[in-house]
Amino acid sequence: MCCLGFYSLKVGATRGEICEKADPQDLLGSITTERAAELRSKFSGLARRNGQHLNTKICNRLMVINDDAVMEDAQREGKLKKLFARIGWRVRFVS
Repeated sequence: MCCLGFYSLKVGATRGEICEKADPQDLLGSITTERAAELRSKFSGLARRNGQHLNTKICNRLMVINDDAVMEDAQREGKLKKLFARIGWRVRFVS
């Protein structure tokens, strides 16, 4: 599971809801309108609603950094921490 999956669980999404979902846009677009309304505020830094759920630039950047196979783990984690901090979250990576 990637950092966005762990974030999703932390803010209240279930494992069943995030299973096979590529990103917050996919998650919020695949659940009921009522459930999406419950979670939307918790994803405000990652997905916005503009007639449909769309990933933010920060969210897209998190995915690019997370999926960079060349980047060292320490560098990746540092960059992810900084981006999460921009949306008000402090993250910790554990082995």
